[in-house]
Amino acid sequence: MAEQEQDSTAPTAGLPTTTANQETDRRRASFTHIPKGSGGTYTFTRETTPYIGTSGCGTSLGVYFAIDDTRCFAAHIDINVITSEAGHKSRTMFDEGYSDKVMAEVAHRLDLEQWVAQWGPPTDRMRDSLVLVCPNVFIGDFPMRFPLVGAAVCVAIQEWLQFEHARTPEKVDGFVVQHPAGMPQYLSGDAMDAAWQKEDEADEQSGVWDIEVRHVEAALGS
Repeated sequence: MAEQEQDSTAPTAGLPTTTANQETDRRRASFTHIPKGSGGTYTFTRETTPYIGTSGCGTSLGVYFAIDDTRCFAAHIDINVITSEAGHKSRTMFDEGYSDKVMAEVAHRLDLEQWVAQWGPPTDRMRDSLVLVCPNVFIGDFPMRFPLVGAAVCVAIQEWLQFEHARTPEKVDGFVVQHPAGMPQYLSGDAMDAAWQKEDEADEQSGVWDIEVRHVEAALGS
């Protein structure tokens, strides 16, 4: 995770003149940026920035929840459904078979992360701090309106956390939140880049949540 090196109270007298771009970079706070398909359990210390988030969620889903004062789970979950032996991929949930397999895979991976990182069972703190973003959760118009993969992931996470009623994600493509109790900022595109400096996470988290789920039977009509 990126170290927080900026100090807005530092004196500027005697410093060299900076360009406009350098001044903008100096003012922007840094945050640990989770690339598409990455994520996991993150630990915060005095040496690391308390800000974490992601960007570029189109049909994929960004998620954060606090585990305790020093740890959170955060990810940019990207899933494709393999619908044929030739490897064709779909991000549209044409029937419950698609959604069921996506949700089962997400629940399985959360179970594994919980066990490895020793979170304990889902808590009110996890539920109360939950952040979900996905700008595109449906495609088409009624009656030919289908959920996209982010919708299934969103429901799976909330079922795993034992919500009584699932909510829809925020329809933006990114967020930044200050751990452990900060309010999330929901931002997209240029607004994100103008306000924040991205510090990509460590390589060991890369690709953990880049998932392919097989649902060949549905595509073959069997």
